[in-house]
Amino acid sequence: MEKLAVAIIPEQYTESFVSNVCECGAQKLIVFSGRGTAGPVLLQKLGLGATEKSIIGFFASSDVFSCIRSSWEKSEAQHKDCTGIVFSLLTEKLDMSKKSDHTLICVIVKSGYGEAVMQAARKAGAPGGTIIDARGTGTEQDMNFFGIQIVPEKEAVLIVAETKTADAITEAVKKLPHFGKPDSGILCTFAAESCFHLGTHN
Repeated sequence: MEKLAVAIIPEQYTESFVSNVCECGAQKLIVFSGRGTAGPVLLQKLGLGATEKSIIGFFASSDVFSCIRSSWEKSEAQHKDCTGIVFSLLTEKLDMSKKSDHTLICVIVKSGYGEAVMQAARKAGAPGGTIIDARGTGTEQDMNFFGIQIVPEKEAVLIVAETKTADAITEAVKKLPHFGKPDSGILCTFAAESCFHLGTHN
């Protein structure tokens, strides 16, 4: 059975990783851009911790996923600076009885609040995250300017954390003043399985 898999890697390794994924037999890929927020504390304080990231979504069976991991690890010398994470989502009838060591936390907020979400999440134990620029889909409540519909800009924050810290992270995010307002955002979690890191992580 194929499952939805996600890779979050430095932008410059996108072509190499996609080639690796395709060689292993994965199909139906989609690639979009984001910015990472993990980094040394000093860089974070200076506002220099963000890096350009590629988020790659694809469907893969367990065998294909194992192939991707194995082949990438064999060529690790060529990608020694490629730090990232790859995981598949536990989507099988949303069976929450299955335990997972990692959880994907997804937070969608108005543009400009993503960094505040990450700051709260990091204080609660999140190792880092990725912020993706997005937009709303357009509703009757959206503002019109000279007859032109203005769709609210959004930011989607993706955080992969150990399941044992996920509750603390989500609670910290929900306590942000921003979420005290109606329709201020969405927070949801998904069980992540077959999770492995790329590169060296301290």
